[in-house]
Amino acid sequence: MKGFPMPFRSLSREPRQQDRPLWDGEVGWATLTHCGPGPVPQAGGPSRPRPPLPRSRFCAFLACLCLWLAGPLHADSASQDELVAKYESLLLVSPDDYQASAAAKAAFEGSLFARFRRAVRNAGSYSYERRGELAYFVSDLGPDSKETDAERRAREAANREFHNLFNQLLPALALAYHTPRTSGRRNPYYQNASVLQLCLAILDYSYSRGLTEDAWLPDHAGNASGDALEQGLVRTAGDLSEISLRLGGYVQGVFLMREALAEAGLLAKYRAVVRNLAVNHGTMYGAFFSVARREAGVSYPDPFPIERQYHLNADGVRLFADYFWPYYLLIDDDLERSGMAAILSQVIETNIAIKPGVYGTIKPDGTGFHHATAYVGAYSPFAFEAFARLLYLLKGTTFYNAENVDALKLALESYRVMVQRFDPSAALRGRLIAGSGEGRSAAISKAIAFMAHPDGMDDLEMKTRFEEFFDAGYFFSDERQSHYYEGQRGLPFRGLGIYRLIAELQAQGIAAAEPPSGTWIKPYAAAGFFRRGDWLVTAKGFSQYFWDYEGPLNARQNNFGQNWAYGSLMVFNAGDPISEKGSGHALFSGWDWYHVPGTTASHYPIEPRRESVVRASRKEQGIKQRDTHRNYNTKTFVGGVSLGDHGLFVQDLEAVPFTAPTDLRARKSYFFVGDKVLALGTHIQGGTQADETHTTLFQTFLEDASFPTQVNGEQLTGLESLIEHTTGTRVKMTDSVGNSYFLAASTAPLVVSRSLQKSLTQDHEETEGAYAQAYLNHGIKPDGDSYQYVVIPADVDAAKLDELASDLSGFYQVLDMSGMHLVRFPQQNLTAYAFYEVVETPAGELIRTVSQSAAVIVQELEGTSPLGQAVAQAAPLRLAASVPDIGWTFENDIVSRGLGYASKHFAFQVAKEHTLTLSLRGTWCPDEAGAPLGIESVHSSGETLLDLRCRDGMSTEVVLQPCATADPVTQQEQATPQPGLRRPFEIRAQDSPFE
Repeated sequence: MKGFPMPFRSLSREPRQQDRPLWDGEVGWATLTHCGPGPVPQAGGPSRPRPPLPRSRFCAFLACLCLWLAGPLHADSASQDELVAKYESLLLVSPDDYQASAAAKAAFEGSLFARFRRAVRNAGSYSYERRGELAYFVSDLGPDSKETDAERRAREAANREFHNLFNQLLPALALAYHTPRTSGRRNPYYQNASVLQLCLAILDYSYSRGLTEDAWLPDHAGNASGDALEQGLVRTAGDLSEISLRLGGYVQGVFLMREALAEAGLLAKYRAVVRNLAVNHGTMYGAFFSVARREAGVSYPDPFPIERQYHLNADGVRLFADYFWPYYLLIDDDLERSGMAAILSQVIETNIAIKPGVYGTIKPDGTGFHHATAYVGAYSPFAFEAFARLLYLLKGTTFYNAENVDALKLALESYRVMVQRFDPSAALRGRLIAGSGEGRSAAISKAIAFMAHPDGMDDLEMKTRFEEFFDAGYFFSDERQSHYYEGQRGLPFRGLGIYRLIAELQAQGIAAAEPPSGTWIKPYAAAGFFRRGDWLVTAKGFSQYFWDYEGPLNARQNNFGQNWAYGSLMVFNAGDPISEKGSGHALFSGWDWYHVPGTTASHYPIEPRRESVVRASRKEQGIKQRDTHRNYNTKTFVGGVSLGDHGLFVQDLEAVPFTAPTDLRARKSYFFVGDKVLALGTHIQGGTQADETHTTLFQTFLEDASFPTQVNGEQLTGLESLIEHTTGTRVKMTDSVGNSYFLAASTAPLVVSRSLQKSLTQDHEETEGAYAQAYLNHGIKPDGDSYQYVVIPADVDAAKLDELASDLSGFYQVLDMSGMHLVRFPQQNLTAYAFYEVVETPAGELIRTVSQSAAVIVQELEGTSPLGQAVAQAAPLRLAASVPDIGWTFENDIVSRGLGYASKHFAFQVAKEHTLTLSLRGTWCPDEAGAPLGIESVHSSGETLLDLRCRDGMSTEVVLQPCATADPVTQQEQATPQPGLRRPFEIRAQDSPFE
């Protein structure tokens, strides 16, 4: 944290100016004097001249100056007026829009007009009684405060009403003032003088309460505010810290009322306020570090690290689009606009991009990050929408390039892979596991629309994806149509112009893309995704790079999420549209939080827990983890490989303590082949001293007790069934939503139950619900348990289950479960290798061994010879391999210190490029067509050593042909390539490193 020079000198308050000049003859641009470190003024105090800068500070100052002067080089080719008009058209509707979009008309008549009416009524009845009293949106007023609990409660209640006034009612009034009538309903507030006066009154009152160009908002939690106060910083304006993420409505209101404010001579005054909310905002400090007031960066390192400059997390990205863009369009000073244009260019280049490490942006596999993880179910979708909105608004400018567009397209396509239809697995929603998914799905559909629309990126792939993903019957239904134009996180209205864009896209008649089908491994999410038709299977793990779950106990958010990343396997296959709840996962109706499907984990009691009690207990038991959530283990073999429609997900599971020490370990692999999932678990051992270890096959909500569960041909109904199948029994099951399960082998008994379960919500409220469960009970401290079972999604009539049971070896054959999971799938001519250890395969297998832990899939392309036989007659092969280890440097403190440490240590680390050497039986030559960069092969003693470059845990694929000759061939003996051509691989002779 930045230090403050002590003692603080109290600075007298200068009269506010409606528009401060950017140029000060004594010190240059006033904003530029804040580039480097220096004395901190009062919060909200005017800028002061600084003492001469030492050499390092002077260099930083020059860098800021160069950035500022570089602004004109990035100036947009579109005029300011065009940019303003485009943004306003996104916020507002025109009379023609009602004709083009029935949804726009329905939105106004069905919900929007009622909101206008309430806003006018509530703004008119507001008391405005605390005029002139500075508003402090913080829990603690500071070390010198004598505020009583009653006074604090009264202040907080008044603050809530005040916040609603300027951030909800003001933008509603501004929208009412600019929204024309429809053919079916008039709008008496359109261009209404009384509405205008209400807007002016709210702005004036808010300014008197401290919402000024000097208001203080260093962070959104209030921690930086409190720390700074303890060090002597004096507030001379409002403190908006704890609502700093929720001020977009105010900014939007000022922008919409800009012309009226200009006519009243007030635009400069409120433009300065909007500038402050963007430029001096702690969450956006990474963008504005060179021009922000010092206290905005109070919680950041000093000097600000170069690798963090212009980086924004998901919160910052949304604020940048909501706060900065309107301010940029309000600027009327050329020099200020040039400087802000340079910042805008840097922010886009830095954030709408593929970046390494865990800092919040888009990762190489397309996942969006926040809190150092793939936050699929929250944060990321809204960041993507903000990215796409900015690119749409910047069409025709030089602020972005093709790489920015490609990065966002990858992110949007990746999101589509990870949801079905609009829900991702709860394991990918962090602490925000509640909600219907409508908000995030709407945000993604808007992002795709911005990328697809001719006024945006006009991208054909996005056009087809929009037609596939967007569901007018869902988004524009009566109960949801208001959600589509609404904003979130402090921006009550995202914009009405989206209806126009949707109508224009639909009018193009573009054919819809096919729904995603296949297998995807997302290493940065520690997850795998398997799709066919309308169903999705999601596997989730965790590692030393990516934490297990998020759920702060005292905040009561996902309090019982400890097991989500222990190999969960969630099937989404039912509902209209297909959803989590429709697929039998009713999380807030009696859900057993510790029987998450797929997981091998301790089964804890479901009971309320307080952070302080858990911490005290852990300390007493010698558990070293500092955090009770967002924990890491020491394993790196989590991820997998995909080859076309098929794939393999692996997890070397190491449990972390929750309420008691644990030494639970397991090796869990999921083979996604054909239309089935083979779940293979071995080396299951350890656990806690008091909790049984269970592997859960399914837990399915029963909407009615008559909904049956099929077990070995017997139809179970009612809620009083508890059947235990002994070790070694093969069991066929079909749950109540149409998924089938075949337990082929297990060293633990299978328990199948139907009962009325009692549970707790994350708020510790009691719930109950009827469920069917099936789990393997490994007992206390198992020692070497294993299992094999098959999941068949959407097998309603169990026909596939019966076929599988009649010929199990026709689907899969387990060849080895010692140091690897080696499985053959005869119908697909496919063999999958999960090398948990560097060991040798059985004789006759194509791959003899590997140089490090890896996931490999091999598929014969043609011919009928099974893999592993007579390689001399073998057909061409497709081979895909990955090294799941991301390869970041790891420190033991990460395990004990949790997210706060790991998010710094891993923040910008580049993934290691591994050279994976596979020893193949026989002589094989890579097919040059499409061969990956850097591939090398060596023939020695009837074997082939194949070197593949593997990075980011992602798959590397190659086609192998039987070599025409077994004679060693070197690169020098090949024909000399033409200038400018690149040899895709090198064949050379050398001794085998495995001998």
